[in-house]
Amino acid sequence: MYQLELPPFTYSVPWNEPYADRIRALSQGKRKVAFYYGNMPDNGTFRYRVYNMVQSLNSLGNGISAAYFIGADEPHLDEIFSGADCIVICRTKISQRLAHAMSMAKNLGKQLVFDIDDLLFDPVYMHLVLNTIDADLSREDVWQNWYGDCARFSATLMQCDRAVTTNAYLAEKIAKSSGKNVSVIPNYLNEAQLQISRIMYKQKQESGFNYSKPLLLGYFSGSSTHNQDFALLTDAFIALFEKYPDLKLRVVGMLDLDKRLKSYADRIEILPLQNILSLQKCIAEVDINLVPLQVNVFTSCKSELKYFEAGITGTISIASPTSVMKDVINDGHNGFLSMSYQWFEKIDFVLSNMDICPQLAMQAHDHSEKNYAWNNLLPLIEKTYLG
Repeated sequence: MYQLELPPFTYSVPWNEPYADRIRALSQGKRKVAFYYGNMPDNGTFRYRVYNMVQSLNSLGNGISAAYFIGADEPHLDEIFSGADCIVICRTKISQRLAHAMSMAKNLGKQLVFDIDDLLFDPVYMHLVLNTIDADLSREDVWQNWYGDCARFSATLMQCDRAVTTNAYLAEKIAKSSGKNVSVIPNYLNEAQLQISRIMYKQKQESGFNYSKPLLLGYFSGSSTHNQDFALLTDAFIALFEKYPDLKLRVVGMLDLDKRLKSYADRIEILPLQNILSLQKCIAEVDINLVPLQVNVFTSCKSELKYFEAGITGTISIASPTSVMKDVINDGHNGFLSMSYQWFEKIDFVLSNMDICPQLAMQAHDHSEKNYAWNNLLPLIEKTYLG
């Protein structure tokens, strides 16, 4: 475990500007990009696919203005869409008002872009999705709701001119399903995440990556849909807890632990969901970040954010070899990949060879900084939306 100190900071949700301020901000530029997310803002999709994009575009200057809009702004969609040159509709289900606004925007010659970060637009995969997230398949309303949402995502996608997504694997699925041109902008770290992560990484460097007991592994679930993913680790943890008396596990987020782990409850720290800055500290403090995933078409569409959120702090990851993780993790160089039957072997190897971690941590940090720092992606973002 790493003992890290941060200067006191106060976190406040940065996406609480009144509608009047946001529509005014959109109108300021010569080239205008409006992002619409039909739900309430959140720390997941909204932050990565909407808020971060708006922040990045506005940093460019050059007569560019961008603003975000949310479900509560739906009554103003006509005004929003008519005032933008490029309209990005992020992970939003079709509705009567949205369909009308999109039709109006097309008639005005506006560019309509659909952004989605998950395999939720093609009913061919919906049964796989429901199995993977451990949904209750005995309930009729589960089938109705998920397949209905899928159809509505698809309808929004089909009315757009093109699409943007998080990785090449998911882009291929979108293109095959819709026939649309698809661009890739990966999820990435915003300025606040980078600043706090750099502080902690510097502390690790200056200490020579000097960790202290207990050894601490981290699992950062984020939502309640990862029970079956974490189940891949249960047998490994029982064996690891027996072999390493000082080993502890930190879980952040929502997770139902296997009852067999109750015997080790005093060695499992469960923390609630964190804000984006506190989360980076929670990740930076652990010795190893664990990213278990069932390897299938659905999970291969997931982004690599759990890798780079850890890497930027100098924390190495062991991850399941999904398509994206195989692309970003060079096994034994900037992290490790683990098949479902290898979790004990891989974790045990790292815990038995902690002297190799500093070099891997530096490689993971440098790779994350180069590929996922907001400022390094500005040319791609501008080209994708305004090129």
